[in-house]
Amino acid sequence: MIQRFFIYSLLALCFVLLTDYILSCGGHQHVQPKLKASFTVPTKFSWVKRETHSLAGTPISIPKQWKALHQFSQEKLLEVFYQVHSIASNTDDKKAEMIQPRIQHFDKTIKLLTSNDYFSNEFYLKHEITFTIALKQKNINKLKEKFETVSDPFHEDYTNYLTMKEIKNLIEPTKETIQTVLTWLKNYNDISVEKISKHNDFIVVKSTIETINQLFNIKLVPFIHQNNVLYGVVFRSESASYSLPDYLVHHIDFVSDLVKFPSEQLLWKKSVPPRNPQVMVTPSFLINKYNIQLPVGPSTKNRQSCAQFLDQYYSPSDLNLFFNQFNVLNGSKTPLRVIGPNNPNQPGVEASLDIQYLMGVAQNIPTDFISTGGRVNNGQEPFIDWAITVQQQGDDGAYTHSISYGDVESTIPRDYAERMNNELIKLAVSGRSVLFATGDDGVQCNAAGTRQEPNFPAGSPYVLSVGATEPYGEGEKSTSWSGGVFQDPFHEETNPNGIINLAVAENILSSDHLCKVFHEISVNHPLKPQHLNYTSFSGAPEFRKELVEKLFTKRIFKRQQALQENTEIKQLFEKEFYNINNYFVCNGGGNIIEQIGFAICNENEYVMIPSPMYLALENDFGLRFSNKVLPVEMDFNKEKNSYELTVDLIRKVYDKAVNEEGKIVKGFFLINPNNPTGDVFDRELVRSMIDFCKEKNIHFISDELYALSIFDKETEFISAASVMDSDDKDYVHIIYSFSKDFCLNGFRVGVLFTLNKEMQQVFNSCSYFNGCSSHTQQLLTNFLKDEKLLDEYLEINLNNLRNAYSICCDYLEKYNVKYVKARGGLFIWFNMTDLMKKYLSKKKGVEFNGDCFALTKEEEYECWLDILDNAKVNLSAGQFYFTDKTGWMRVCFTSVKSHILQKAFERVFSYLTQ
Repeated sequence: MIQRFFIYSLLALCFVLLTDYILSCGGHQHVQPKLKASFTVPTKFSWVKRETHSLAGTPISIPKQWKALHQFSQEKLLEVFYQVHSIASNTDDKKAEMIQPRIQHFDKTIKLLTSNDYFSNEFYLKHEITFTIALKQKNINKLKEKFETVSDPFHEDYTNYLTMKEIKNLIEPTKETIQTVLTWLKNYNDISVEKISKHNDFIVVKSTIETINQLFNIKLVPFIHQNNVLYGVVFRSESASYSLPDYLVHHIDFVSDLVKFPSEQLLWKKSVPPRNPQVMVTPSFLINKYNIQLPVGPSTKNRQSCAQFLDQYYSPSDLNLFFNQFNVLNGSKTPLRVIGPNNPNQPGVEASLDIQYLMGVAQNIPTDFISTGGRVNNGQEPFIDWAITVQQQGDDGAYTHSISYGDVESTIPRDYAERMNNELIKLAVSGRSVLFATGDDGVQCNAAGTRQEPNFPAGSPYVLSVGATEPYGEGEKSTSWSGGVFQDPFHEETNPNGIINLAVAENILSSDHLCKVFHEISVNHPLKPQHLNYTSFSGAPEFRKELVEKLFTKRIFKRQQALQENTEIKQLFEKEFYNINNYFVCNGGGNIIEQIGFAICNENEYVMIPSPMYLALENDFGLRFSNKVLPVEMDFNKEKNSYELTVDLIRKVYDKAVNEEGKIVKGFFLINPNNPTGDVFDRELVRSMIDFCKEKNIHFISDELYALSIFDKETEFISAASVMDSDDKDYVHIIYSFSKDFCLNGFRVGVLFTLNKEMQQVFNSCSYFNGCSSHTQQLLTNFLKDEKLLDEYLEINLNNLRNAYSICCDYLEKYNVKYVKARGGLFIWFNMTDLMKKYLSKKKGVEFNGDCFALTKEEEYECWLDILDNAKVNLSAGQFYFTDKTGWMRVCFTSVKSHILQKAFERVFSYLTQ
């Protein structure tokens, strides 16, 4: 389901800039293709399965939030039915108008399906839905070449655009393709060809469920969303795929509305609080702000348009009222053409604002209101409908298009996105400009929190993507809800009301001290010519020597204790820990993780990781080399309020993945101390996990980035190196970084210790691409040499960690929020379920009684987003950390100074409890 984006001022401004330059246009009549009488459908053929993949390359499957109706009892269906009407009766009039079409659709479908046998029920099988077939176009490479030349100011073909008729002649599917597909459709009963696009490359078809099942060798099943019934009933393939006869495979790009489910979204967009209540963003404000000279758009050939979806309509009387109130030049006299359905009695907020501000700023320009109206099979892939509509207008259509809708890119089928790009290229080659809003959610992450989520089609290279701004002093800045957290950062002096970011894993608590130390080192140990030259790409020898002697063996690995406990360790093996050639310096810990994944895994093979887990590991392992993470969700002990990890649990997850699901597991990854819980794993557990990995012949990767940040005085850090035996050397790999313990995220210095010769060969071979600068290594070498400076810094840092952690604990205890006791690291992990329930109850206007409802992931996300937007604090929601348990949040208590940390907690709890 597409999302509605509230971005107006820049869209309107861009229209003013683009609509003055227009090409002459002309139209032609559309003639539908005729069938070749001699063509017949083959009587024998085989089915070719079409599995749908996203732009990220992952299969599009049935989301777990969607449940097939045949899995519900009739009693449950009636309960859902009443739930829908309860929601409608408890909302205001405007929202009721917005959801009324959904309720009518839902009522009709539920009545058809409330029988004992859904699949033999005549009503179910005779239920009609509409779908679109995208036919293979020809000469797409030539179309793309034309796009490049007409868009290049230095090419002789620049602005030498094609007419729509010329574009049709270039890319129109072959007669064989058109005739083959139409004849195939004609061979079935209950088929109605609703529309054929002007370029003959889309066929819109309506048919019954029974016939569609035969057409595509599938079983369409009615689904509803378990947590938001207002999505209505959608029919989707039970297998999350469809099939085509083999003779059609090379004629069809894709078929819409059979597999993809509506994307997760809130029914109504969040209200954005006014940043500056003294500023009213009216048409005259924008005209003056951007020095727009009226009247604009004097050319008689100019035409602009806005597109609307999801039952969004506008009211002509409201539009005229807007023109009169804001003195829009010739507003009521400007030609306005409605293309598609419009219900003026049910105007939508999005549609009204789009058309009002478009015509209010880009004044005196004939305008098209392009509406796709209702929902085709619950509103899937509506941009195809828009593209078909634009095709129908030919050269008489608008030359500038504004669209404030979009969808999450990772949910978009790749074949659909590629085809939609072709439609956008057509418009560009014809000299048309298409503006898409970037979205309302800023720089948000995906559900796992592992990467940013761009929107489509805003992310297409063939459109102009537009974000929102807001007044800022004498100028303007990007809004947080359009530009993201990093566009509105907190600053005590210049932006005291900005967003306090407690989500980024940085340690700044001891940065001031380190700056003084490094300044002194730079004065006492200035750069020499050799520090400007190449050194070993695996790490400068003098730097690795200090790493081994001052940091690893003495302060992290502590092999001296291992020797005392086990005098039988061979001295030859012990020397390996002092051999600098077993240490590899790289540009950051993330780089090392990626390289290890590349070395041990083939594509789509797995590394096990205890969860809740650091959210970016999926990205580290999978972004470039397509390795997968397999979460091992730790048991939560409610009495102790702590997580428990055991080898039995690891074994259970491993056996299920390998023996039942056929997954290939190549490694086990442990963060110790843990991110996000702050727990520190003991000697016995670390040893037993290494033994398990040896048993299964998989790699044990120990991430020890927080080894020197153990602020609990009764806790001892146990490195994997301190429990290693000589027969472990091929299995154990240890990662360290200066980012966390030493406040040096920006230095990008990571270190790998491994005794595995093949792994060493990988890092030696790739070190040219992963090296750390000579200057950085020189500075850190001199820092490590002075053990007095080193120990002084470590003590200061531990005291700062203890102080910041105690601030977190004090606030959480004050508001009765349970938290996991952290013993090391930079984070505190706490559960706000009760507080979130109270907040949501008040927000929804229902009485809170403790257990009135379960906290869903959607509600957790809603709370997190409200805290970000309104309390102006960026926490990390628990659902980003690969856990099914809701209500959890993570704070990095070292990312800001202590007094700002206090301010952040005050903001959060004041907002949730107000």
